[in-house]
Amino acid sequence: MENVTNFIADYYPQIFGLTLLVYLISGVVVVRENHAVVVELFGKFWKVFEPGLNWRPSLFSKIAHNVFTGTFPYDLDLGGEGLGGDAVEFKDESANVFVIIQFVIVDPKLAAYAAKDPPSFIRMVQDLFDSVVRGFLGGFKVMEADKLKNTFTLDVIAQGVRLKKTQTPKAIKDTLFGQKLAQWGVVPTLISIQDIGLPERIMAQMRRTMQVAKDLEIAEAEIKVAEAEAAKALVVAENSKQIEVISAEGRKKATEMMAEATALRIQKLIEQGVDPNQASQLVADLENVEALKRAGNVTWIGGNTDLAKLGAHIGAGMNK
Repeated sequence: MENVTNFIADYYPQIFGLTLLVYLISGVVVVRENHAVVVELFGKFWKVFEPGLNWRPSLFSKIAHNVFTGTFPYDLDLGGEGLGGDAVEFKDESANVFVIIQFVIVDPKLAAYAAKDPPSFIRMVQDLFDSVVRGFLGGFKVMEADKLKNTFTLDVIAQGVRLKKTQTPKAIKDTLFGQKLAQWGVVPTLISIQDIGLPERIMAQMRRTMQVAKDLEIAEAEIKVAEAEAAKALVVAENSKQIEVISAEGRKKATEMMAEATALRIQKLIEQGVDPNQASQLVADLENVEALKRAGNVTWIGGNTDLAKLGAHIGAGMNK
């Protein structure tokens, strides 16, 4: 015992220094990036350690909370299988809504003591986001919200209700949503409505509308084809009509020329002393024979001498 006492007396400075060193080292706290450490002294809040090297009196203090200060990203499947509970009630229907939210903790002390544990804290924040999204979307009809969802920004949704066109949105920190989050040391950074699950009734209506549009498109295409065919037929008809007109005019002119030739033949015979009636009959007979000859039905042989003479007689008269 005496030896121990003597040893302590002899090495007291060294023992004290070593003990102090161990104590100091035991109080060193290294905080990682995007984290903050809440330290309590004698059971009460003392301070928040920022990222880096920190020190605390280890015998009298403890690390109460290790708080993540980076971005918290979460999916809210409102009405689906994930977080979010029942479907969202719109003005006309209820529908599932898939939302992405993000937030950061800017005051680790408030966040650390807002709930009994981290899971409870996260759930509490998610519930508030859920509530503000539901309140905002409740001012829209399903189809309307689905069309406008890409225009719904954080500033707009944070109002918690649908504003009139004449109303100016409040700054997020001035909304009930922002003020409540601020009490927990949280700042929202994103609310993005990714998808609205349209009810089957509306989906069926959309399918019918799309089918009608498709049918109209097909009908318009068929009408264009029919119009083109009609235009083409009209051109053909007009061309055919023109041909018929030209042909009729030609036949008329040919008939007039033949009538003039017949009259001239009759006139020549009359001038040669043939009776007018006989002259008309002779010319008619001759023209019939000429027509048959052109058709290949008559051959000039001996039996046709009278008609041959008549033709020669008329021809002689025509040459005078």
